[in-house]
Amino acid sequence: GGGGGGGGGNVQNANITISYAEFRDDFEGWLKGKPEFEIHVMGPATATDTSNIKSIQCVGEHAPAGHVWDMNALTWTGSATVFTANQMDAFEQANPGKAFLFFVLEDDDAACEIRTDENRSEAVLKALSQAYNDYKAAKDKEVFTPTGASRVLQAAKSGANFLSALHSFLNSNDDVIGFAVADSIAGRVHAKANWVVLDDKKNVNGWLNLVMQ
Repeated sequence: GGGGGGGGGNVQNANITISYAEFRDDFEGWLKGKPEFEIHVMGPATATDTSNIKSIQCVGEHAPAGHVWDMNALTWTGSATVFTANQMDAFEQANPGKAFLFFVLEDDDAACEIRTDENRSEAVLKALSQAYNDYKAAKDKEVFTPTGASRVLQAAKSGANFLSALHSFLNSNDDVIGFAVADSIAGRVHAKANWVVLDDKKNVNGWLNLVMQ
């Protein structure tokens, strides 16, 4: 077990979809203009290096087709694909039993490239690991019901670290908003969301509603 944080409408070939997001309004990068939020699905750097993570899928305004998510205000409601059923299946084949993480940042530089402070990101991962017994990640799971198989999203363990090779320290301007933790694990509840975005001090910087549909 590791708590929920999934969502209704589950079917076997469902995608992880974001339907609501909300963020705090005091990120420094907003002085540069409207915020450009991105969610990165992070997973093991390689099949043999499962302690470090890399970005597998970017979700944002300038993300690849099928993963475009344009949020320029403090709250957003809609529907955008975060991670597809095929991607989850491929992830499981490449990384059996491993979980993925949702990393949220406010992009000030190159779209869909993580350019941020590695030490800060590492500190967030370490703090959340200690606070929640490593339950700072997510994993899709197949559940069999009388009406057939469905896929649900649940909290999962991850002892991962950031991969330093991802980072550019010349223009490291992206603001780290945090990593998403299932509300059932964090003990933080929101009427419209089920994953809470926390920083290295476990401050709530945002909320995501992630569902399988």
